[in-house]
Amino acid sequence: MQRFGGRLGRVMGLAAVLGVGMAGCSDDGGGGGEAEQMLDSVPDADIHQNFVIEDWAMSARHVYMLSLALATFPLVGDELNESTCPVVTTSGTTTTVRGGCTDEQGQSYEGSMTIRGAESQTSSSMIVSWNDFTISGMDEDCGGHVRTTFSGSFEQQGETFTTDLALSGEGPVAELNCAQQAGQTLISYAGSFTEGPRETWNGSGELALAGEGKVALSTQDAVVDDQVCTDEFLSGTTEVRSGGSVAVIRYDGATACDDVAAASWTLDGVDQGFVDGLGSACSVDPQAGWAGALWLLMPLLWRRRRPRAG
Repeated sequence: MQRFGGRLGRVMGLAAVLGVGMAGCSDDGGGGGEAEQMLDSVPDADIHQNFVIEDWAMSARHVYMLSLALATFPLVGDELNESTCPVVTTSGTTTTVRGGCTDEQGQSYEGSMTIRGAESQTSSSMIVSWNDFTISGMDEDCGGHVRTTFSGSFEQQGETFTTDLALSGEGPVAELNCAQQAGQTLISYAGSFTEGPRETWNGSGELALAGEGKVALSTQDAVVDDQVCTDEFLSGTTEVRSGGSVAVIRYDGATACDDVAAASWTLDGVDQGFVDGLGSACSVDPQAGWAGALWLLMPLLWRRRRPRAG
């Protein structure tokens, strides 16, 4: 597990809250931006050879919460808003975050990001753009330099959203004996949800992991109701498709709620048993800011491939 000093070290809980091993609208694909164009040249992943379902199974809710965490950090918490690095300025409903500086903890920022149309984290209208926004810092476990760059956009209009993100990073990985690694993740996705005590999530798009290829993702009628089950989707499915094969995850929190967020899954119609850790618990701590989202991205960028049992 990566640990960072300073502001980066204050939000380690976000990854656990999102519940994706990192791994988790209209029902069309993503929005034609930078990541989608890059995805065109990425080959399909082989979802039979050394396939680990939790690495790929991002639901519509997981994509949305990851995007929101990255999009809203300048809008929440007093510390960053009062910081002189990165430089945060607001004019009307537009907030701009600019780098070109190093903060008091020795973490540096480059590039910029812009948030338009949102005055608070609960606003129903938001357009975010990342222009090679780069965060660099030291990894406390390995002592090496970590660098992550965000490019692309996120847009929410009411109960619909689109995400087009290119995430690249480099740095030592403690789980790999602090070996230096580099990687890139691409997400192009469009989704929708119904707000209220009981939420229903739908969406589809593509996900690519460095060196592993790309898959098509589709979430259908994934239902969340914390009064019934706080850790899992009550029902619905997420499909992972690639090269003519399909893995289907079936959520069962309505009848088998448990704290490990287990769900059954099949691969090309063949039962694969259960997989843990695919829960719906995706709330973002409003004080977490961008640092938690940055930590969450590390397993996306650098995967340890494990052979599938059986």
